Amino acid sequence: MSFLTLSLCLLTGLMFLLICRIWLFNNPPAPTKNKPVATEVPLLETERLELNDQGYIQCNLLSDSYEVDDNWLNFSGYSRSELPLSTSELDRTILHPDDREQICTATETATSVTGTDRFSSDYRMLHASGRWIWVRSSMLIIRDESGLPTHLLAKQVDITEQKTTENILRNSQVFAGLREFIFEDGLINITTLEPGKVGLVVPEQWVQFGIEEAIHPDDLAMVRQVLSQSSLSHRPFEIEFRAFTRDRRLLNILLYGQPETDADGKFSRIRGVFRDITARKLAQSREKTYRLLIEGSCTGLVITRISDLAVLHVNQKFCTDSGFTVEEALTLSTEKLISEWNYDKVKKLLSTLLNAPEEQQQWSYQSGNVKRKDGSTFPVKVWSHATQWEGEAVFATVVLDISEQQQLQQALADSEQKYRQLFDALPDSVILFDEDSIIIDCNQETANSHGWSRDELIGQPVAVLSPTPGEIDVVEILKKQGELAVDGIETHRDGTEMPVESHAKMISIGDRPVMVAVLRDVAERLHFIDEIQRQKTEMEEFTYTVSHDLKSPLTTIAGFSEVLAESLEGNDIEAAKNDLKRISRAATKMQNLLGELLEYSRLGVLPNSIESAPMREIIDDAQERVAGQILESGATITVQPDQPDQPEVEGNLLRITQLYQNLIDNAIKFHHRDRPIQIDLGWDTKKSCFFVDDNGPGIEPQFNKKIFELFDQLDHDHSGSGIGLAAAKKIVETHGGTIWMESPSALGGTRFNFTLQNAKKALN
Repeated sequence: MSFLTLSLCLLTGLMFLLICRIWLFNNPPAPTKNKPVATEVPLLETERLELNDQGYIQCNLLSDSYEVDDNWLNFSGYSRSELPLSTSELDRTILHPDDREQICTATETATSVTGTDRFSSDYRMLHASGRWIWVRSSMLIIRDESGLPTHLLAKQVDITEQKTTENILRNSQVFAGLREFIFEDGLINITTLEPGKVGLVVPEQWVQFGIEEAIHPDDLAMVRQVLSQSSLSHRPFEIEFRAFTRDRRLLNILLYGQPETDADGKFSRIRGVFRDITARKLAQSREKTYRLLIEGSCTGLVITRISDLAVLHVNQKFCTDSGFTVEEALTLSTEKLISEWNYDKVKKLLSTLLNAPEEQQQWSYQSGNVKRKDGSTFPVKVWSHATQWEGEAVFATVVLDISEQQQLQQALADSEQKYRQLFDALPDSVILFDEDSIIIDCNQETANSHGWSRDELIGQPVAVLSPTPGEIDVVEILKKQGELAVDGIETHRDGTEMPVESHAKMISIGDRPVMVAVLRDVAERLHFIDEIQRQKTEMEEFTYTVSHDLKSPLTTIAGFSEVLAESLEGNDIEAAKNDLKRISRAATKMQNLLGELLEYSRLGVLPNSIESAPMREIIDDAQERVAGQILESGATITVQPDQPDQPEVEGNLLRITQLYQNLIDNAIKFHHRDRPIQIDLGWDTKKSCFFVDDNGPGIEPQFNKKIFELFDQLDHDHSGSGIGLAAAKKIVETHGGTIWMESPSALGGTRFNFTLQNAKKALN
């Protein structure tokens, strides 16, 4: 019985080898990949190895180029025109991804200063037909005089058939993995040979165990009983039990025994073979566990037979999601389960997958739809893999219902869009940057105010917004204090500086520390502060000046009131009349001053309605208003001739007219005693300003600022309150311009130049 069993095992193994060789010969692996595209590789003129009929490849380590011989082309299947240009591209194209790191490591070690110049390696290479072949490469490193590696020379042999044979032999050994045993006198003798070599047993290759030593205590009684019954009945038996190896590893054993008798027909011993079924038991245990996991899984599973796409198995989760019972699902075809696919499309996919290498026979589909029993569909993610199921070739397909995931993703997208819109709608600049001060996000206001696009700013250092190095390390301070408020200067892309008020805080996004800074442009605020300060100073000066100038008529009134009283007591009617006249003149002067002060106070406020008109019309209107003074003084007014592109101004036209009126009146009032009055009006495009020029006595340059102050008069012999030029200055500044004096002017007197903000473009 034992000899027959061993003979059958050996014969079966040899038959398996023969069948596999025939199948491989008639069924070569099908191509699955496109051939790599390459250009002609120039040959290198360097030392070569004598490689006989084996494939040859030579790599230049300095230029990343290579050359191959015809033998290499023959076993690889490529033509020279199909090969890529560089060595690195060739490696990426033809080396198997799982072997590339091993080859790179071996090459790096060999090319190091201490590395050996010769080494070899087995690896997989992509054949031109699209299948993977095994190659054995023997390599030699060539170095220059300084020891620097310059070339790698290799002879390569196709060992695919050898590898295939090794695998077949290995499978045959596993298939015939039986070992012989003899049980006699309470002892077990077991062959020490490896599986597959039991036919070569000789007596000295046995090892002896005591039955108590070899068998697990929990199974010992059962084994004793089976052995005893077999010795009495003389019948063969089969038994499974757990046994220990000499190093105390626990195995599962399947034992076949046959009792033997002596010449007298009495039982003498039991002889047979056994098999290590530990792996099978483990697989059975795993299969049981896997089945429990499959049935209790939170994802659906469909097992589909490849030959006819019949559904062989579905788990409970798939039934719950689809509404089918297990029995109903097993009657359905695959195309009836997948809503947007038909039979031909599924068959085409399976054909493509089955022609691929084993490690590539898997497929995932990110967003499909599966039909429910009621005809509706639900979105799924699908993973399929070619495998075996109860002896049949199948595709195991995991079906994950992603309805809730899609809803959550949509809600997340909506939330992200909402907060992005809020983020971008903020009027202040908001910047997020990491510990290395690199911008990771910013809102639209940041981009707009600094002259960049948002995509341009992300990834840039924060310093791009503040090029001037700061005196503080913001990141370090935030790590210690958590937040920081500081005023600083930001820089526009065009170099313009912007004063900002910044508040920075350290937050966490996930587990990542992030700095967020809010920047508020305070240029307008600072302008308002400066304006308020200027107005405050002006008000103080105004108050002082008014109190000083109003005090004079009040003093006159108070003084002559006392004199009037004395004149009346002395019955001096003539003196009393003179006193009353002085008091009346002082009161009139005060009334005029108050009226002009009231008018002056209104000059700094522009009305809500802004108008525009050509400057020539405004000048003509101003001349009409002072026509009496012009006629009485005999003044000659010359206005710049009309031009097609004469400037047009925008603002309070009444105030601008008053500006010209004051300047013309001032020129007439302070004229030269010995010259006829001449006044020129117009605009200077070179200086971008308007002007009023006269031929009066002129003004010394040191009085350029004083003449525009309230109540200041250089010539007290002329009538006036000293408010005219101060009012002109206020009107100009209210319109965003400036006014200044030039003396002597082109006419020999004084020229007043002024600008108006909304007339600059017209003057250019």
